[in-house]
Amino acid sequence: MDCMQGLDSEVKEGGANMSVGQRQLLCMARALLRATRILVLVGGGGAGEGGGGGSYDEEAPAVIEAARPPKGWPSQGAISVQGLTVRYRPELDPVLKELSFEVSPREKVGVCGRTGCGKSTLMMTLYRLVEPCGGRILIDGLDIGAMGLLDLRSRLSLVPQDPVIFSGSVRSNLDPFGQAGGDADIWEAIKRAGLEDMIKGLDKGLDSEVKEGGANMSVGQRQLLCMARALLRATRILVLDEATSNVDNSTDSLIQRTIRTAFKDCTVLTIADRLHTIVDSDRILVLDAGTLAEFDTPAALMRNPSSHFRGLVEEVIHGGGGAADVVADAFASATGYRLE
Repeated sequence: MDCMQGLDSEVKEGGANMSVGQRQLLCMARALLRATRILVLVGGGGAGEGGGGGSYDEEAPAVIEAARPPKGWPSQGAISVQGLTVRYRPELDPVLKELSFEVSPREKVGVCGRTGCGKSTLMMTLYRLVEPCGGRILIDGLDIGAMGLLDLRSRLSLVPQDPVIFSGSVRSNLDPFGQAGGDADIWEAIKRAGLEDMIKGLDKGLDSEVKEGGANMSVGQRQLLCMARALLRATRILVLDEATSNVDNSTDSLIQRTIRTAFKDCTVLTIADRLHTIVDSDRILVLDAGTLAEFDTPAALMRNPSSHFRGLVEEVIHGGGGAADVVADAFASATGYRLE
């Protein structure tokens, strides 16, 4: 975007002075900031490690010609986190502390822990919204810290807690830059996301109007539209940041089914506060004060009486409600008895 006054540039009502693609990018940036849940963590400081004295760090280049990933990267979706240490300012304690773990291609991993454990910081570091002060992240063997931000971020998909929907058409929301192979590919993504009947029921199909923020859609429909957009991009790594926290139980079930089926060939990281959304993950990564507390299958963790994850599960079950029933069923399946 070519903005004469940078952050102080005027954005007209509905983004009238911006292209559809620029509005989409702006919405994505806003959603990423919301997803971090970092509200004035430091007094006006920048996001990077090197910043000090209240100054903002300059972001890395969009493209680094000498370190461009090959076409089709990542082809597998393997993630290797090695000794990752992250702090928001030099004088502050690290938020992530020498964190190391491996995620296999196509693995579905739930990331959980108590508030402040570092879940959102991990997601931010994967997108390089913050830069580590130690360690590194490799995707399919390539160090993401060595490449340009465009090359990295364009190869990942994020479905945030607040759906990123903007005024325009269904088509422009799904394919804002016109990069889809054609309508057949768009409809295939819509079908796999469970939205085919809804979109076909609209007067103009793909050209039907979507109001700003998806005001003429339900919360669940907005979230599924984001899922369809991720499917259309066909990236190998999907990050879900509390993507079902604002939907009802039936829509939540539909979204969980979409993740299991439509994204079966993708590596999926689910940042979760609501444990029932991750109890059927391949493995659960539990963070505690920025360190790796546990990383194992849900069943193995729930069978361990001293497990951090089991403790969180027991709190949910004892709290009651619809989510408690889902978690209780998973617990009973793993351990052979039911907690009441």
